[in-house]
Amino acid sequence: MQYQSLAEYAMTHAFHHHHMVHPWEQQPVPDHFQQEGQEPKHHDKHHRHGILDLFNFGHHEQKNGEKKEEHHKWHLFPNTDVYRHWGRLQLLDGDRQPLHVELGQKSESSCPVTKWIEEKSAKYVAYEAAMRKFGQEADQHKGKCPIMTWFVGESDIQKEMAQEPAKGSPFYVEHPEDLAATAVPTAMFHGFGDFCLQPGDIQFNDMIKRGTGAAVKCIEVGTPMIGSIINNFESIAQKSCQKIANDKTFAGEFNVIGLSQGGLLARYIAEECDMPGKVRNIVTLGSPHMGVDAIPHCLSGTACKIVNGIAKKLVYTDLAQDWIAPAGYFRDVNDFKVYEQKSVFLAALNNEKTSASAYSQLRASKFADINAGLFVMFSDDTMIYPKETAWFQSLNDKGEVMKLEDSEFYKNDSIGIKTLNEAGKLTFTQFKGDHLQFTTDDIKNTIIPFLKK
Repeated sequence: MQYQSLAEYAMTHAFHHHHMVHPWEQQPVPDHFQQEGQEPKHHDKHHRHGILDLFNFGHHEQKNGEKKEEHHKWHLFPNTDVYRHWGRLQLLDGDRQPLHVELGQKSESSCPVTKWIEEKSAKYVAYEAAMRKFGQEADQHKGKCPIMTWFVGESDIQKEMAQEPAKGSPFYVEHPEDLAATAVPTAMFHGFGDFCLQPGDIQFNDMIKRGTGAAVKCIEVGTPMIGSIINNFESIAQKSCQKIANDKTFAGEFNVIGLSQGGLLARYIAEECDMPGKVRNIVTLGSPHMGVDAIPHCLSGTACKIVNGIAKKLVYTDLAQDWIAPAGYFRDVNDFKVYEQKSVFLAALNNEKTSASAYSQLRASKFADINAGLFVMFSDDTMIYPKETAWFQSLNDKGEVMKLEDSEFYKNDSIGIKTLNEAGKLTFTQFKGDHLQFTTDDIKNTIIPFLKK
């Protein structure tokens, strides 16, 4: 099925409520270098069955009177509860409860037809307003849903765009009027399986826009959601660069934010993109800067060892590298030469290839020239392994997490991380929670102030 616009895609799919997370108390991290051999933690509340859970094979409780019967069940199709939040931000309130983010208003009409039209119209207006605020101009004219335009007027969209959250809302952020003249726009790159018009991303972008006093544009490449999964990662990066270079919003200095794998795209823009503008500050959250070494949520157990073993045999094939986006940043330290030769993306981005290209020095010099970098790791991350990859740490050949300062990547200053760190321009922060679980307070108190640097 073809979609005429991102708004139409978002409405058609009617995604589940997205969770935005309110603050885990942010833990101070006096030393950003982790201990060697540290294993990723798992949530007690999120018990997983490893690879079998990906295919709905797990415990299912069934009430039988007062007695609960537990049994295993197998389903043919993958368990969407496991992977639907891969790479997507999750916001909670102060009590660690999900903040359900849903666009559009509920109709109070008793007539089913009227109710349906009013609710669909409200949702269309909300998505169209979000597209205009946070989508790039080139994407805003790809087509409109002809039926919805019968019920929705331009004044409805303009009114929605002018709406602001109430002061009591967790999403409320005060406008920095004193920074209006010097505000720096932000380019946002979402994570794996996410898309720009996902309600949580819209709220996140709106908070950044209000807090920095400047425009925020979400960069979408290919079909929403699918384009971040079934794709060549180098191709995604190149097309993202083209979109940035062609957007007048980013003709001068601008900030970049990357969620999960989007952090690699943010780095690509800072390191390698040929564009009129220049990256000022970079923020990444739960990003696999030194790659991943395992299938998400499958970090232990016999079945997972088998599956990860098979994955490592196949991940560097041309087919995998060309069609599976995460294959572009899979980094097997025990098969490093093959990774170096076959990886279509990460080995080059990190300047890890033996034969230096013309871009090698360019990457290091451009990245070392940014104003500041904030790199967030999640304490209980079960999506990326090792979780310390978010802090540029990697595994040694024994499968132990090395300190950043002990790695050849750092010692050789491959992309300028050592230079930036010694100059005091880098901040390594830990948010408590699983992958991309962060709070509105984290946005207000950590991310927005950093973007103003």
